[in-house]
Amino acid sequence: MTTNKTTTGSLSNRPLFTGQNYNIWAIKMKAFLRGNDVWDSVENGFNPLRLPNNPTVAQLEQHVDYVQASYKAISFIHSSVADFVFLRIMRVETAKSTWDTLQKEFEVDSKVKDNLLTLKRQFEMLTMKETETVHQYSNKLIDIVNQIRFQVEDFPDKRVVDKIMLSVLDKFELTISAIEESCDLNQLTISELTSKVCQCCQLEKMHQLSFPVSKAFRASEKLSLTVQTFVILGIYMASNKIRGDRGHRLFFTILGAVLFILGFYHTRIAYYAYKGYKGFSFSNIPPV
Repeated sequence: MTTNKTTTGSLSNRPLFTGQNYNIWAIKMKAFLRGNDVWDSVENGFNPLRLPNNPTVAQLEQHVDYVQASYKAISFIHSSVADFVFLRIMRVETAKSTWDTLQKEFEVDSKVKDNLLTLKRQFEMLTMKETETVHQYSNKLIDIVNQIRFQVEDFPDKRVVDKIMLSVLDKFELTISAIEESCDLNQLTISELTSKVCQCCQLEKMHQLSFPVSKAFRASEKLSLTVQTFVILGIYMASNKIRGDRGHRLFFTILGAVLFILGFYHTRIAYYAYKGYKGFSFSNIPPV
Protein backbone atom coordinates (compact mmCIF):
# COMPACT_ATOMS: atom_id res chain seq x y z
CA MET A 1 0.00 0.00 0.00
CA THR A 2 1.40 3.35 -1.04
CA THR A 3 0.34 6.40 0.93
CA ASN A 4 2.97 8.97 0.05
CA LYS A 5 1.38 10.07 -3.22
CA THR A 6 -1.00 12.56 -1.66
CA THR A 7 -0.46 16.03 -3.03
CA THR A 8 -1.42 19.44 -1.73
CA GLY A 9 -3.69 19.91 -4.73
CA SER A 10 -5.65 16.73 -4.02
CA LEU A 11 -6.11 17.69 -0.36
CA SER A 12 -7.48 21.07 -1.34
CA ASN A 13 -10.10 19.35 -3.51
CA ARG A 14 -11.55 17.16 -0.77
CA PRO A 15 -15.34 17.52 -0.41
CA LEU A 16 -16.74 19.29 2.65
CA PHE A 17 -19.75 17.87 4.49
CA THR A 18 -21.87 20.55 6.15
CA GLY A 19 -24.62 18.26 7.39
CA GLN A 20 -26.68 18.46 4.17
CA ASN A 21 -26.79 16.09 1.18
CA TYR A 22 -24.86 13.31 2.87
CA ASN A 23 -25.37 10.91 -0.03
CA ILE A 24 -23.63 13.23 -2.48
CA TRP A 25 -20.78 13.91 -0.06
CA ALA A 26 -20.31 10.19 0.66
CA ILE A 27 -19.86 9.39 -3.03
CA LYS A 28 -17.36 12.21 -3.51
CA MET A 29 -15.50 11.37 -0.29
CA LYS A 30 -15.25 7.71 -1.19
CA ALA A 31 -13.66 8.65 -4.52
CA PHE A 32 -11.28 11.02 -2.72
CA LEU A 33 -10.17 8.35 -0.24
CA ARG A 34 -9.67 5.84 -3.03
CA GLY A 35 -7.63 8.34 -4.95
CA ASN A 36 -5.34 8.65 -1.93
CA ASP A 37 -5.05 4.86 -1.41
CA VAL A 38 -6.71 4.84 2.02
CA TRP A 39 -10.24 3.60 1.27
CA ASP A 40 -9.28 0.04 2.20
CA SER A 41 -8.77 1.16 5.81
CA VAL A 42 -12.25 2.66 5.85
CA GLU A 43 -13.99 -0.25 4.16
CA ASN A 44 -12.28 -3.14 5.97
CA GLY A 45 -11.34 -1.49 9.25
CA PHE A 46 -8.02 -1.31 11.06
CA ASN A 47 -6.72 -4.87 11.05
CA PRO A 48 -2.95 -4.75 10.69
CA LEU A 49 -1.11 -8.03 10.32
CA ARG A 50 0.72 -9.20 13.40
CA LEU A 51 4.43 -8.89 12.97
CA PRO A 52 6.56 -11.96 13.65
CA ASN A 53 9.27 -11.87 16.29
CA ASN A 54 11.91 -11.08 13.70
CA PRO A 55 10.09 -9.17 10.94
CA THR A 56 11.75 -8.41 7.68
CA VAL A 57 12.20 -4.90 6.37
CA ALA A 58 9.40 -5.45 3.85
CA GLN A 59 7.02 -6.61 6.58
CA LEU A 60 7.85 -3.60 8.71
CA GLU A 61 7.27 -1.23 5.81
CA GLN A 62 3.96 -2.88 5.00
CA HIS A 63 2.84 -2.62 8.63
CA VAL A 64 3.81 1.05 8.84
CA ASP A 65 2.01 1.81 5.57
CA TYR A 66 -1.13 0.12 6.85
CA VAL A 67 -1.13 2.04 10.13
CA GLN A 68 -0.41 5.33 8.38
CA ALA A 69 -3.20 4.72 5.89
CA SER A 70 -5.70 4.25 8.71
CA TYR A 71 -4.67 7.45 10.45
CA LYS A 72 -4.61 9.36 7.18
CA ALA A 73 -8.13 8.19 6.42
CA ILE A 74 -9.34 9.46 9.80
CA SER A 75 -7.53 12.75 9.24
CA PHE A 76 -9.08 13.18 5.80
CA ILE A 77 -12.57 12.57 7.17
CA HIS A 78 -12.06 14.91 10.12
CA SER A 79 -10.89 17.70 7.84
CA SER A 80 -13.78 17.14 5.42
CA VAL A 81 -16.66 17.81 7.81
CA ALA A 82 -18.04 20.91 9.50
CA ASP A 83 -17.24 21.55 13.17
CA PHE A 84 -20.62 20.46 14.51
CA VAL A 85 -20.30 17.19 12.57
CA PHE A 86 -16.75 16.70 13.86
CA LEU A 87 -18.02 16.90 17.45
CA ARG A 88 -20.02 13.72 16.82
CA ILE A 89 -17.04 11.69 15.61
CA MET A 90 -14.07 13.17 17.44
CA ARG A 91 -13.92 10.33 19.99
CA VAL A 92 -14.12 7.55 17.39
CA GLU A 93 -10.70 5.96 16.94
CA THR A 94 -10.80 4.07 13.64
CA ALA A 95 -11.56 5.18 10.11
CA LYS A 96 -14.23 2.51 9.61
CA SER A 97 -16.04 3.41 12.84
CA THR A 98 -15.88 7.08 11.90
CA TRP A 99 -17.40 6.41 8.50
CA ASP A 100 -20.08 4.12 9.96
CA THR A 101 -21.02 6.74 12.55
CA LEU A 102 -21.55 9.38 9.89
CA GLN A 103 -23.50 6.97 7.74
CA LYS A 104 -25.81 5.97 10.60
CA GLU A 105 -26.31 9.59 11.66
CA PHE A 106 -26.98 11.24 8.32
CA GLU A 107 -27.70 8.68 5.62
CA VAL A 108 -31.29 7.50 6.02
CA ASP A 109 -34.14 8.87 8.07
CA SER A 110 -37.85 8.06 8.06
CA LYS A 111 -38.67 10.67 5.40
CA VAL A 112 -36.05 9.23 3.08
CA LYS A 113 -37.43 5.72 3.58
CA ASP A 114 -40.94 6.92 2.81
CA ASN A 115 -39.67 8.70 -0.29
CA LEU A 116 -37.86 5.54 -1.36
CA LEU A 117 -41.06 3.51 -1.09
CA THR A 118 -42.92 6.15 -3.10
CA LEU A 119 -40.31 6.06 -5.86
CA LYS A 120 -40.40 2.27 -6.02
CA ARG A 121 -44.18 2.39 -6.26
CA GLN A 122 -43.95 4.94 -9.07
CA PHE A 123 -41.53 2.67 -10.90
CA GLU A 124 -43.81 -0.35 -10.63
CA MET A 125 -46.98 1.55 -11.58
CA LEU A 126 -45.57 3.53 -14.51
CA THR A 127 -47.02 2.41 -17.84
CA MET A 128 -46.33 3.44 -21.40
CA LYS A 129 -48.76 5.85 -23.07
CA GLU A 130 -50.03 5.43 -26.61
CA THR A 131 -48.38 8.69 -27.68
CA GLU A 132 -44.98 7.88 -26.15
CA THR A 133 -41.94 6.40 -27.82
CA VAL A 134 -39.89 3.70 -26.14
CA HIS A 135 -37.09 6.23 -25.68
CA GLN A 136 -39.40 8.67 -23.87
CA TYR A 137 -40.81 5.92 -21.68
CA SER A 138 -37.37 4.58 -20.76
CA ASN A 139 -36.22 8.11 -19.85
CA LYS A 140 -39.08 8.38 -17.36
CA LEU A 141 -38.07 5.08 -15.79
CA ILE A 142 -34.40 6.10 -15.65
CA ASP A 143 -35.30 9.37 -13.90
CA ILE A 144 -37.10 7.42 -11.18
CA VAL A 145 -34.30 4.86 -10.89
CA ASN A 146 -31.66 7.57 -10.53
CA GLN A 147 -33.63 9.04 -7.65
CA ILE A 148 -33.81 5.60 -6.03
CA ARG A 149 -30.08 5.11 -6.46
CA PHE A 150 -29.50 8.53 -4.99
CA GLN A 151 -31.09 7.22 -1.79
CA VAL A 152 -28.25 4.65 -1.61
CA GLU A 153 -30.37 1.81 -2.90
CA ASP A 154 -28.97 -0.81 -5.25
CA PHE A 155 -31.13 -0.94 -8.37
CA PRO A 156 -29.71 -3.06 -11.22
CA ASP A 157 -30.18 -2.13 -14.87
CA LYS A 158 -31.67 -5.56 -15.56
CA ARG A 159 -34.70 -4.65 -13.49
CA VAL A 160 -35.29 -1.62 -15.72
CA VAL A 161 -34.78 -3.70 -18.88
CA ASP A 162 -37.33 -6.26 -17.66
CA LYS A 163 -39.78 -3.49 -16.82
CA ILE A 164 -39.51 -1.98 -20.31
CA MET A 165 -39.89 -5.31 -22.08
CA LEU A 166 -42.95 -6.25 -20.03
CA SER A 167 -44.77 -2.91 -20.17
CA VAL A 168 -44.31 -1.58 -23.71
CA LEU A 169 -47.33 -1.34 -26.00
CA ASP A 170 -48.63 -4.35 -27.91
CA LYS A 171 -47.39 -2.93 -31.22
CA PHE A 172 -43.81 -3.59 -30.05
CA GLU A 173 -44.51 -7.23 -29.19
CA LEU A 174 -42.81 -8.68 -32.26
CA THR A 175 -39.78 -6.43 -31.76
CA ILE A 176 -39.45 -7.45 -28.11
CA SER A 177 -39.78 -11.13 -29.04
CA ALA A 178 -36.99 -10.75 -31.61
CA ILE A 179 -34.74 -9.09 -29.02
CA GLU A 180 -35.44 -11.88 -26.52
CA GLU A 181 -34.39 -14.46 -29.10
CA SER A 182 -31.24 -12.68 -30.30
CA CYS A 183 -29.79 -11.09 -27.14
CA ASP A 184 -28.51 -12.15 -23.75
CA LEU A 185 -31.03 -10.44 -21.48
CA ASN A 186 -28.69 -10.68 -18.50
CA GLN A 187 -26.14 -8.53 -20.33
CA LEU A 188 -28.56 -6.23 -22.18
CA THR A 189 -28.33 -2.60 -21.03
CA ILE A 190 -31.10 -0.01 -21.04
CA SER A 191 -29.50 2.01 -23.84
CA GLU A 192 -28.98 -1.11 -25.98
CA LEU A 193 -32.61 -2.12 -25.56
CA THR A 194 -34.02 1.29 -26.50
CA SER A 195 -31.60 1.54 -29.42
CA LYS A 196 -32.67 -1.85 -30.82
CA VAL A 197 -36.37 -1.02 -30.49
CA CYS A 198 -35.89 2.37 -32.17
CA GLN A 199 -33.95 0.76 -35.02
CA CYS A 200 -36.77 -1.71 -35.61
CA CYS A 201 -39.33 1.12 -35.61
CA GLN A 202 -37.27 3.07 -38.15
CA LEU A 203 -37.05 0.03 -40.42
CA GLU A 204 -40.82 -0.44 -40.20
CA LYS A 205 -41.42 3.21 -41.12
CA MET A 206 -39.02 2.94 -44.06
CA HIS A 207 -40.85 -0.15 -45.27
CA GLN A 208 -44.21 1.61 -45.09
CA LEU A 209 -42.86 4.65 -46.95
CA SER A 210 -41.38 2.46 -49.67
CA PHE A 211 -44.65 0.53 -50.19
CA PRO A 212 -46.38 1.39 -53.52
CA VAL A 213 -48.87 4.15 -52.77
CA SER A 214 -50.68 3.60 -56.07
CA LYS A 215 -52.20 0.36 -54.80
CA ALA A 216 -53.73 2.04 -51.80
CA PHE A 217 -54.97 4.87 -54.03
CA ARG A 218 -56.57 2.45 -56.49
CA ALA A 219 -58.20 0.60 -53.63
CA SER A 220 -59.62 3.81 -52.18
CA GLU A 221 -60.99 4.84 -55.61
CA LYS A 222 -62.72 1.49 -56.05
CA LEU A 223 -64.10 1.73 -52.56
CA SER A 224 -65.44 5.25 -53.17
CA LEU A 225 -67.14 4.29 -56.45
CA THR A 226 -68.64 1.13 -54.97
CA VAL A 227 -70.01 2.89 -51.92
CA GLN A 228 -71.46 5.75 -54.00
CA THR A 229 -73.24 3.30 -56.29
CA PHE A 230 -74.62 1.35 -53.36
CA VAL A 231 -75.84 4.51 -51.64
CA ILE A 232 -77.57 5.82 -54.78
CA LEU A 233 -79.33 2.51 -55.39
CA GLY A 234 -80.32 2.32 -51.76
CA ILE A 235 -81.83 5.80 -51.92
CA TYR A 236 -83.80 4.96 -55.02
CA MET A 237 -85.03 1.71 -53.53
CA ALA A 238 -85.98 3.37 -50.26
CA SER A 239 -87.89 6.15 -52.04
CA ASN A 240 -89.69 3.58 -54.18
CA LYS A 241 -88.25 5.09 -57.36
CA ILE A 242 -87.43 1.64 -58.70
CA ARG A 243 -90.66 -0.17 -59.32
CA GLY A 244 -91.44 -3.53 -60.75
CA ASP A 245 -92.53 -6.99 -59.89
CA ARG A 246 -91.10 -9.14 -57.15
CA GLY A 247 -88.34 -10.42 -59.41
CA HIS A 248 -87.04 -6.94 -60.09
CA ARG A 249 -87.13 -6.01 -56.41
CA LEU A 250 -85.30 -9.24 -55.52
CA PHE A 251 -82.69 -8.50 -58.18
CA PHE A 252 -81.90 -5.08 -56.77
CA THR A 253 -81.87 -6.45 -53.23
CA ILE A 254 -79.27 -9.03 -54.22
CA LEU A 255 -77.34 -6.40 -56.17
CA GLY A 256 -77.26 -4.14 -53.13
CA ALA A 257 -75.94 -6.97 -50.95
CA VAL A 258 -73.21 -7.78 -53.48
CA LEU A 259 -72.17 -4.15 -53.65
CA PHE A 260 -72.02 -4.01 -49.85
CA ILE A 261 -69.74 -7.05 -49.74
CA LEU A 262 -67.53 -5.57 -52.45
CA GLY A 263 -67.35 -2.32 -50.52
CA PHE A 264 -66.24 -4.14 -47.38
CA TYR A 265 -63.75 -6.13 -49.46
CA HIS A 266 -62.15 -2.96 -50.81
CA THR A 267 -62.11 -1.48 -47.34
CA ARG A 268 -59.86 -4.35 -46.31
CA ILE A 269 -57.72 -3.79 -49.41
CA ALA A 270 -57.17 -0.15 -48.45
CA TYR A 271 -56.38 -1.17 -44.87
CA TYR A 272 -53.76 -3.75 -45.81
CA ALA A 273 -52.25 -1.44 -48.42
CA TYR A 274 -51.97 1.30 -45.80
CA LYS A 275 -50.31 -1.06 -43.32
CA GLY A 276 -47.75 -1.94 -45.96
CA TYR A 277 -47.74 -5.67 -45.41
CA LYS A 278 -45.13 -7.63 -47.34
CA GLY A 279 -46.41 -9.63 -50.27
CA PHE A 280 -49.50 -7.44 -50.69
CA SER A 281 -51.53 -8.04 -53.82
CA PHE A 282 -55.17 -7.64 -54.80
CA SER A 283 -55.39 -11.39 -55.32
CA ASN A 284 -53.98 -12.20 -51.90
CA ILE A 285 -56.35 -10.54 -49.40
CA PRO A 286 -57.28 -12.42 -46.21
CA PRO A 287 -60.85 -13.70 -46.33
CA VAL A 288 -63.62 -11.53 -44.93
